[in-house]
Amino acid sequence: MSAARPINLIWIVLAGAVAVTLCAVDNRSLWIDEAGSAVLASEPSFVRFVGSMFQEGGSTAQMPLHGIYAWLWIRMFGISEVCLRLSNLPWFLMGTAALCVYWPRRTAPFLILVTFFSPFLWYYLNEFRPYAMGWAGASMIVAPLYAQLDSCGRQEGRRVPVFPWTLGAGLVVLAASSMLGALWCVGAILAWFWTLPRKGYRDTSRSSWGAITATACILCLLAVYYLLTLRMGSRGAAVGRTGIKEVAFAVYELIGMLGLGPGRLELRATSGAALGQARYFVPVGAAAVGLALVVVRSALHSRPWRIPRHAVFWILLASPATVLIGVGMVMDFRVLGRHFTPGVLLFSALLAYGLDLMWRSRHLLQRAGVCVLLGVLAFSCAQVRLAPRHAKDDYRKAAALAKDASRSGLTVWWAADVSAARYYRIEFPDAPDVAVPGRILPVRNTVPESPDDQPPPSLMILSKEDLFDATGSLRDYAIMQGFVCVDSFPAFTVWARPTGPHHGSF
Repeated sequence: MSAARPINLIWIVLAGAVAVTLCAVDNRSLWIDEAGSAVLASEPSFVRFVGSMFQEGGSTAQMPLHGIYAWLWIRMFGISEVCLRLSNLPWFLMGTAALCVYWPRRTAPFLILVTFFSPFLWYYLNEFRPYAMGWAGASMIVAPLYAQLDSCGRQEGRRVPVFPWTLGAGLVVLAASSMLGALWCVGAILAWFWTLPRKGYRDTSRSSWGAITATACILCLLAVYYLLTLRMGSRGAAVGRTGIKEVAFAVYELIGMLGLGPGRLELRATSGAALGQARYFVPVGAAAVGLALVVVRSALHSRPWRIPRHAVFWILLASPATVLIGVGMVMDFRVLGRHFTPGVLLFSALLAYGLDLMWRSRHLLQRAGVCVLLGVLAFSCAQVRLAPRHAKDDYRKAAALAKDASRSGLTVWWAADVSAARYYRIEFPDAPDVAVPGRILPVRNTVPESPDDQPPPSLMILSKEDLFDATGSLRDYAIMQGFVCVDSFPAFTVWARPTGPHHGSF
C-alpha cells in the first residue's frame, strides 16, 4: 500500500466533500419515497417507529440502518427538507475519507475529482434515502481491498492497522442500508477472498479475527432479519419488470448523463422518447462518446484490467449487478439506477484510470480532453441541482393548494401519495361526514362511490397517473363532469370546474 496521505491533504479533501454536499442539497419539495421515510421516522417513540416500519408493508423494513439513523437524525436536527437531506453528509464524508486514505496514490486525485463531479451522487445526496449510505459502505470496502491488491502486485506489503475494521464496517453499513445492499456485499466478500495472499488465509484470519468475527456475526443476524421481513411480506413495489430500456436508463444515469438530458418526470411521461430531442440527444451523445473512449482506453491499458488478477477482482465486485438484472427480468421488479449505487464506484475507478492515462501522456490535446470531460461532468452536476426540469415531485405546492381550497369550504380529491400529504400537514378524515364541506379526500385509481347527497369535488389534484390513476377513471370522471386542467407543475396536474371559485386562480 502506498505511503499514508499527509493529514492536511485529507482535511482538504474532506472540506471539498462538505462543499459538494452543501451545493448538492436544496430545500425543494420532498417526493414520495423521501416523504414516506420522513413520516415514518417522525414517530414519537422508537417502539411506535418499529411497529410502523413493519406495518408499512413495503421495502421500508428492509432498510434497517437507514430507518434507525433517520429516526435519530430527526430528533437531533429537525425535519425540514434541508435538514433531512443533510443526513447524507456524514456518509459522504465517511466514503470520501476511505477513498482518500486507502486508494493507490497514482489515481487517487482523479478518483476524488470524478466522485466530486458525479451527477449520480449529486442527485442522491439530495435525497433522504439510504443511497449515500450504500455508497459509503461500498467505498469503505472497495478502497482498502483494492489498495491491498495493488500493493501486493507492486511488492509494497505495508498494511494499515485499521484495514480489517474499515472493511468490516463497510460490509455492515452496506448490508444494513438495504436488502439490495446485502446482495452487493456478496460480491464484495468474494472479492475479499480473491485479494487474500495465496498462502495467507490462516495468517490473515489470525491477525484480523476480531474484525472478521464481529462482522460475520452481524451479517448473519442481518441475513436472518431480511428472511423474516420477506416472510412477513415486506418487499418493494411491483411496478413492472426489467427490460433493455430500464437497463439502458440505469447505465445512462450511472455514467453521469442525467443532468444533460431531460428530467426524470419528462422521461417517465414519454417512456424515454424525450431523450431523442435534438436539444438533449446532441449533448448527451457527444458526452457519452467522450466518456466511452476514455473508459475503453482504461479497460484496454490500465492496471485494473491489464492484470488478470485485478480484472477478476473488479468482475467479482460487479457480479451482483448481473444477478439484480436477472431478478428484475424474471420477477415483477423494475431495476433503476439507484439500485446500482454501490457499483457507481466501479465506473468512477475505471474512468479515473482512463483520465490518469490521458493526463500522463503529456500530450496537450489529451490533457485538454481531461479538462473538458471533467467540465462536462461538473456542468451536468449543476444542471441536476439548478435546472427546473430536474425538480422532484412538488408535493409542497400541491398540499398548499389543497389546504387553501379546503379552508375555502371546497371538497378536494387528492389522487397522490398520502404520506407526502401528511408530511406537508394535510389531515385526512378517518370517517368523513358526507354533509361537511371543506374536506380533502384521498383517492387512488378509482372514483370513490358517493351517495347522491355528497357534493362533488370542486378540485382534483392528480399526480403520476401510472401510479394514482392507472385505469384512467379519475381523468375520465373529470372530463365527464366538466373539469378543466387549470395548473400543472412537477408530477402534478390540478383540475377544477370552470364555474368554480378556483378557476383561473392558479
